[in-house]
Amino acid sequence: MSDALSSFLSLVAPVALGVFLLSLQFYIRKEVIDRIKLHLPVFQLFGVEAELIIQNLVFIRILLLSSSLICFAVPAFRDYGSFFPARLHMEVFFDDEGVEHALSQFNSQELTDIKIMEDWRIGKKEFLADLSAKIEKQIHVRFRFDGTRGSVHSQGEVFMEVKKIKGFQKYHIERLEGSLEHVMENPGQKDQVLTSEFRLLETEANRVEASLKEIYFKYTKTIRPELKQIVRISPVQELYDHELVALTKVRFFPLADIGRTIYLVRDRNTDKVVPIGYCIYTPE
Repeated sequence: MSDALSSFLSLVAPVALGVFLLSLQFYIRKEVIDRIKLHLPVFQLFGVEAELIIQNLVFIRILLLSSSLICFAVPAFRDYGSFFPARLHMEVFFDDEGVEHALSQFNSQELTDIKIMEDWRIGKKEFLADLSAKIEKQIHVRFRFDGTRGSVHSQGEVFMEVKKIKGFQKYHIERLEGSLEHVMENPGQKDQVLTSEFRLLETEANRVEASLKEIYFKYTKTIRPELKQIVRISPVQELYDHELVALTKVRFFPLADIGRTIYLVRDRNTDKVVPIGYCIYTPE
């Protein structure tokens, strides 16, 4: 059985069983109970009295209701960190259309809370131009990050570790790091290749807490870990230029899934953030 199918069944089974047990409340009637003869080995020690209890309508309904409530309570107490893979393949893109599509997974209120800059396309263009200029100054060849689709293709892998800590649905992001290979295609010339690495910064954002509303009604949690971005100029030389916020919406029902990550940088003149790229994950 695949990991995805196994996770799906594990997440859905308690809820499905709870719905089934609850629906039996509308089917069970006195005349139905009278026709049912339950012989459970554990009750044989109690003789006739046990059979009378099993055939009691009120007792059966209480048993079904209690069992269904236990099933419905399972999602509130499980460890969701165990459902996500520790290693993923990732592709990063910088085109404006893709960034806009990635932002569409958030509603207007969420975008207001995130404080996305209204004219983010201009801010994104300026940031990528500044980053490209710094890189070119170090490597002495042309390498441009921009918003044109397909101008730079970036792919690599990410390693993640999330640990459940003391408290109700509280987690700590223990590890989030990886590397990317950026390839800029030059028609008629040799492709330019650049490597970058990212590491998790220890911030308050690494502590994640899910509410009952998110567990039972939204099925998602938005996380915002911060990363230190390093551009590898050579095996012994690196350029530390900026920090990123990895804005990601994580889904944990009915499937455990990591949505597209949007990479944000803080604007130096305001309290707003600028989306500069996005990432798509696939299992290794």
